Amino acid sequence: LREAAEVWGQEQLVGFEPGEGLSKEHTMLIQNAAQLIWKDRDGGVGAQEECPFGFIFICATQVLASSIRRTGAMETWARALDSILAELPFFSVAGSKWPTLQLLAMQAAVSKGRTMKSLGGFQADVHRWGTAHPTFKRFRGYGDLRLWAEELAPFGRDKDGWSIAGQLASVDMESWYLTMKNEEPKLGKLRPVFASALEAVYQAVRSATLAHNRECGHSGITKEACEKRGCTWDPDFAENPDSGVPFCLKPRPKRKVVGVSFVWGERWATLVPGFVAWMTKLDFQCILVAMGEACRKACETAVQVFGTGGSSVSCWDPFRGSRGGDPEQGSILQRHAMVHLLLHLGFDVIAFDFDTFWFSNPRVRFEELADETEADVMMTRHLDADCFNMGLLYIRSSSQSAEWYSRYLEWLHQHPYEREQRGVNSLLGFTDQAISFPPKNMPKLKIGVLDDHNEFSSSRGGWLGDWSKLRFFHWVNPVNTVTHWSEIKFTDIEAMYDCALHHSTFGELARQGPAAFPRIVANADATSLWAPIRDLMNSLTVKAAPTRQVCW
Repeated sequence: LREAAEVWGQEQLVGFEPGEGLSKEHTMLIQNAAQLIWKDRDGGVGAQEECPFGFIFICATQVLASSIRRTGAMETWARALDSILAELPFFSVAGSKWPTLQLLAMQAAVSKGRTMKSLGGFQADVHRWGTAHPTFKRFRGYGDLRLWAEELAPFGRDKDGWSIAGQLASVDMESWYLTMKNEEPKLGKLRPVFASALEAVYQAVRSATLAHNRECGHSGITKEACEKRGCTWDPDFAENPDSGVPFCLKPRPKRKVVGVSFVWGERWATLVPGFVAWMTKLDFQCILVAMGEACRKACETAVQVFGTGGSSVSCWDPFRGSRGGDPEQGSILQRHAMVHLLLHLGFDVIAFDFDTFWFSNPRVRFEELADETEADVMMTRHLDADCFNMGLLYIRSSSQSAEWYSRYLEWLHQHPYEREQRGVNSLLGFTDQAISFPPKNMPKLKIGVLDDHNEFSSSRGGWLGDWSKLRFFHWVNPVNTVTHWSEIKFTDIEAMYDCALHHSTFGELARQGPAAFPRIVANADATSLWAPIRDLMNSLTVKAAPTRQVCW
């Protein structure tokens, strides 16, 4: 077994692609030994006494293996490892000829996202694939949570603070803005990273409340034409034409609803201006966590084009001003930091991945669905899998949801090897997936499942092709991800924005209404500029929904 351990450990440093290498027999030998220990706990105690250094190596292999894939079993192995490490002198483990310390170094590096000279080619396949590898976005770096606990929850991360979050949830946009401006001096001197996060929230509120951003129509529009566009005619303003408020108003949610997305990397920065312009056209108030110099500059420049209060998008880069490291660094944790802050400030949040496209403003629709189902959280699944996908999350602000998200983020931050998606599925009780070290005393939230057949769909499993229902599409990695998948979805999304932002589209939206884009594309002539987009989306349809598979 020790010979197998040495060969297996050496091959982990070579950097083979999955399935390559010569140590399959050695891997099976180690795996069989671990299974025997797992099934026969009494025998495991005997193995620990007879060969403690071999036992600790087996524990280390299972900790590493479970942290990469199925984390539910990790806690048992980790506690056994911790217990025996406390009894064996460190130098004796190092001199035992078992590659235990090498495995522990791998465990420490598994989510850090940087090559380590001492570990040779460990995870070399991920580094070779770069952003195309599904694991790449889960690399977290070291200390990647930029906001402090008191900044993530400005009124307290306790029962009193969560109660205040629930109270703020019922306050309208204008009153909230005045309240926060009065309360902000009580927070003391703000660090730049926190001040910029608050400013991003303020900018979203200002965009939502400015009168000229609410107009839905044109000069001289009639009540009938306004309502045909799916907008609201306000008789009070119509009788007072000098008020400066439009007669025909875009539909707005009753509660404070803000979108959150995140992006980093020079390649994706080229899509940021299109994102900003389209969100503004849809009047979808959204905070883009634009990390790194390229994405931050692209976002800020695009927002400035629309002038003060003109853009629906505000930008936040938690890494701005960071010294050293990669200037284009990013972390998936920063999206959760902004969602956490918004929930504790009383905002409902629509969090979504950047490799997506919105066909219409979803804020009112989400509010309607949440009211109908009384859901605290709503998410969509893959059409071919029975688990939630983190590419789209709606969470309604309340004292319970603020507490739930706070405990969830603490757990995710403390266990960087865990997957955010599996954690949400497990902690919401939507699937039977197990995680390591689950937090205690999680509040119970009511779950709503979104329609992934047509309305909130994705490339994973496809969609059923009903354009009248289509609102959102997510380019999810397929089961077997090809190395150029990142380029495929980038090109598709780029084409979507090019078409949506064409002046001809703007003309049709002005004529048919702000939510008409799916209808425009579906009914377009074969020679029109919208036909290629229709063909693209139709190529992703399926005739019938596949059988949903159990998620691992």
